[in-house]
Amino acid sequence: MRLLVRKVLIIMLVFANVMLYSETPESVIEKNLRARGNIDSLQNLKTFRIVGKIETEGTEFPMVYYYKSPDKYRIQVDLMGQSGITVFNGDDGWLVDPSQNIFTPQRLSAMDVASIKPMLNCIFSFYSDKLINYESKGIKLDSLYQSAYEGKKVFNLAFTTPGNHHYTYTIDPNSYLDFVHTVVLGTTNLTFKLKLMEFYSFNGIVFPRIIESKVDNNQRLTKVVIENIQVNNPIDDNLFSIP
Repeated sequence: MRLLVRKVLIIMLVFANVMLYSETPESVIEKNLRARGNIDSLQNLKTFRIVGKIETEGTEFPMVYYYKSPDKYRIQVDLMGQSGITVFNGDDGWLVDPSQNIFTPQRLSAMDVASIKPMLNCIFSFYSDKLINYESKGIKLDSLYQSAYEGKKVFNLAFTTPGNHHYTYTIDPNSYLDFVHTVVLGTTNLTFKLKLMEFYSFNGIVFPRIIESKVDNNQRLTKVVIENIQVNNPIDDNLFSIP
């Protein structure tokens, strides 16, 4: 009986390895996109509004994040009763930051936009359609390789986006969901590591409820907790214009 069980386990391990090695970047991308929801829903994601909170070092900050296709972002954080706001509207950007004594909207320089915007984009990249028709977006696939993550085999899909930002998606070989994003930003060489957790489906798209992030080797953990999402509701362009 023990011999039979051992043989079965060996066969299962061999089969699992064969399945892992038989995958190609294209097949993993296809399965990942299917796992993340309806491809039409991903492509037709024009706006969303996220309400949640940012947790860091034992403190919570209420947050609202807006996205409007193709290139408008706004994050508003309640900082002890005052609003910190960062906005990007294409290649323009502005902010209000009470923690830096900036109480009226201040336009960001082109250099600031180039360095800060990719950080915000990578933290909320779970909704991105980067890998749909990726070649037409100027994205280059670098490699697909295996590694162990917390004792389990995973796929790692590495690719480079315009701006020389290097992404690696760590993908569960069973669900094909990407649950860890490692991003090296070409503008700053900062490394972001994001862990996506507690997935759920909404409007044909799979979202995480929690995103944990670290920068470089800093042990300080920042957590984004998503409490509510509104998808494809109208968002006024004035939210992204400097007052």
